[in-house]
Amino acid sequence: MKKFLLLRFFLFSFIFFGFGQNQIFSQEQAPPPTGTSRKVSEANNSEESDKPIDRYRADYEYIKDQNTGEVPYEQLVLAREEVRQLLQKRTKAGVAGVAWNERGPNNVGGRVRAMMMDPNDKDNNTVWAGGVAGGLWYNNDITVPTGQWFKIDDFWDNLAVSSIAYDPTNTQIFYVGTGEGWFNADAVAGGGIWKTTNGGTTWSLLPFTLPNYSSATLFNTKESAFRYVQKIICTFNGTVLAATQYGIWRSTDKGATWTMIHTPDPANNTTGTNFCSDLEYYEGIAYAGFGRGSGSKIFKSADDGLTWTEITPPGIVGGRTELAVGKITVVPNQQYQTVIYAVADSAFSYIEYFKKSLDGGATWTNLAIPTHPDLTQDVTNGQAWYDLILGLNPNDANVVLLGGASFAKSRDGGATWHTFPYWNDVHPDHHAFTFRKGSSEVIMGNDGGVYYSTQFASPFQDGFDFVSRNNGFNVSQPYSVAIKNVQNDNYTLFGMQDNGTKKITSPVGTVGSATDVGGGDGMFCFIDENEPNIRIGSFQFNTHYSIDPATDEPAYYLAYPYQDYGSFVNPCDYNSETNTFYSWVARSTSGATYFFTTAQIADFENFTTSLKSFAPGVSNMTITHIRAGKTPNTMYFGTTSGRIWRVTNMNTTPVATQIGSGALPAGGFAAAVSSIDFGATENEILVTFSSYNAISVRYTNNGGATWVSKDDVAGTFGLPNMPVRWGIFNPLNRKQVFLATELGVWSTNDITAANPGWQPTNASLANVRCDMLKYRIFDRTLAVATHGRGVYTATLPGPCADNVVMSTTIPGNLVLQSSNTIIGNQRNNIPSGVNVMYGANNSVTLLPNFEAKAGSVFSAVVSGCAPPPPARTNSVEK
Repeated sequence: MKKFLLLRFFLFSFIFFGFGQNQIFSQEQAPPPTGTSRKVSEANNSEESDKPIDRYRADYEYIKDQNTGEVPYEQLVLAREEVRQLLQKRTKAGVAGVAWNERGPNNVGGRVRAMMMDPNDKDNNTVWAGGVAGGLWYNNDITVPTGQWFKIDDFWDNLAVSSIAYDPTNTQIFYVGTGEGWFNADAVAGGGIWKTTNGGTTWSLLPFTLPNYSSATLFNTKESAFRYVQKIICTFNGTVLAATQYGIWRSTDKGATWTMIHTPDPANNTTGTNFCSDLEYYEGIAYAGFGRGSGSKIFKSADDGLTWTEITPPGIVGGRTELAVGKITVVPNQQYQTVIYAVADSAFSYIEYFKKSLDGGATWTNLAIPTHPDLTQDVTNGQAWYDLILGLNPNDANVVLLGGASFAKSRDGGATWHTFPYWNDVHPDHHAFTFRKGSSEVIMGNDGGVYYSTQFASPFQDGFDFVSRNNGFNVSQPYSVAIKNVQNDNYTLFGMQDNGTKKITSPVGTVGSATDVGGGDGMFCFIDENEPNIRIGSFQFNTHYSIDPATDEPAYYLAYPYQDYGSFVNPCDYNSETNTFYSWVARSTSGATYFFTTAQIADFENFTTSLKSFAPGVSNMTITHIRAGKTPNTMYFGTTSGRIWRVTNMNTTPVATQIGSGALPAGGFAAAVSSIDFGATENEILVTFSSYNAISVRYTNNGGATWVSKDDVAGTFGLPNMPVRWGIFNPLNRKQVFLATELGVWSTNDITAANPGWQPTNASLANVRCDMLKYRIFDRTLAVATHGRGVYTATLPGPCADNVVMSTTIPGNLVLQSSNTIIGNQRNNIPSGVNVMYGANNSVTLLPNFEAKAGSVFSAVVSGCAPPPPARTNSVEK
């Protein structure tokens, strides 16, 4: 039993170059007071620290083309089409027999921007909702807590649902737009518009709207327009209007063909000016808002979207523009009058203006901008570019709902506002409102999924009674996953975007409920492979905490001066053999070159820290991945430039050495390292890259002296041009490699082959972005964190022989499995420093004189091969 948990952190001090020349951390701050420990109550565990712009900057560094500085999002659309075509041609397969089991969570949602009440439900109970990376779902009764969500199809070419609308001339026709066009870090590019003609039973992709990037002219063409569809509306005549990043597109033949009908500045090839951010339709008139960062404009059309008249308030400056249109009663004659509300952000920041018009946009009056006591400046908390939405009571448009980071309500047409807690029963970051027909009942979509209230839109009170409606709505977005290294154990830990760190303990075969472990954005998490009571959680930037195994709650936060430094999803790793934890601590200042801090935990009550320093001799590095080495006190890290560094003597005076002598990657093209994994020794290394327009997988069997591309060979079995975010050897068969990619899990049966023959390994999974893989050797469990469909696990097939007799000294680390028995006789000697596992279906027999030398690790497990046996008590027969 190990008694000490060592945590080591390293601190880089150099200048960063990134998106918009911004640093990849939020801001320069004075470091907090240095201390030896902080209890949970003393740590900054506030959800306010979630900033989508920080997520954008962090992920931007990982996936951008490192040579141009741009993210070619269109390449993912091409990759989807390539996958579809290649699957029809390929005869080679990846690893066979891998079937995924959805593990959950079934009670925590993810970001929702698209919602619609089903017009064919006479009881007005059925709701449709889309996850921004998790596909289209429906709930047959939103009014009851037991209402269950059902997915449509995990294998749509694109699961980034952004908008949904029905045709009032035929309510069996729905349209679904794809692509989250707000350019947040994890925004998934779309693949056109989907349509159903039977109320949602079957769906087809409208061919005209499928982006085609073979054209050299992208501006205002369908080749570029339909990768991001912010909003869809249908008119009383069945005309369909789509808000895209390059203006409004119009179809008069039920989506068969489309025409680019309106853009504010046709000669200007910028998405800020021509980005259509919202469409609304009321009593035969269509309204459009434009802008992203800048270019706020408002237009209306009274002829079915054919021509548009500008009604922008004079003298305004703004960006993303959101609209709401409804009716108010004119006193004293009780006649109805149309009111238009308009709100816009300011240069990717706070609300710039909030106005309304009672005369169709001829004149506008200013409204109060609702502030919030817990947030900076207003309810959007400086992220109005990301979450900004308006809603109106269907019967009384004096009742105005405004959603941002938090939300607010006005009962007097925007003159006064009542704001609500940033986090109290309802998840923050709001993106959608919809209403049960003719009522004050509201369904809200936000970063936590779907919430329901019976009275929030009431004109008579300011209270609300929102409750979660996420039963089975698994569109959550984990960044990481960890599992106990105990055979058939179901404890699964994962960190999720804007939903904290959670755990699931339900058995395989069920989609389980998650319970809270830690707050903030859940980032990397770890469970010691030898001592599962040692668990570590993290949230954004560089805050890490131990998890109390008795309560599964944060026990103590590591206290050192740089919690707020680093990237948003900060690289870190944990070595279970040495109980050592490594994390990158980045600073923008120049001067003293500090690289590592060291913390030692004698128990879960006390943390101590001290700074160490060393210089690799390279400046301007951005670290994208960290991996603990197989050798004690050794660590590896990779950078945005594609370089790999090996650091030795981590327990004394660290020494950093670049491996590969600049040969990684080849051709002078930089690419961000997304993962590093080792084979039997540190001589065999697998490296993956998450940058577009780069080779995605490289391999060495000589410690990095030479590297071989394992991506595209002769253009036949290579990987599409997409980010690869994680790679892992199968330790039971190290020729097999699994990849977590932007389009599910891929695998090869032989990484050493000249052509690995990559194939999707997505049976029962989804066409979804995957961020991390984790393997458990004792029962061959592979877990994946998907960024849109929660956590999945699969059991890998095992290499087996009938009977195995080990009769010689074992030269190195070994995992040996048998479908029957393993016998280690008297000549069987396990040297010091070697890690060996025997796994057999029936028995492991160790005869007299069997010896495991001091400093070796020996495990004997009765577990068998594929399919895995039922859980049983492991025994060793001597």
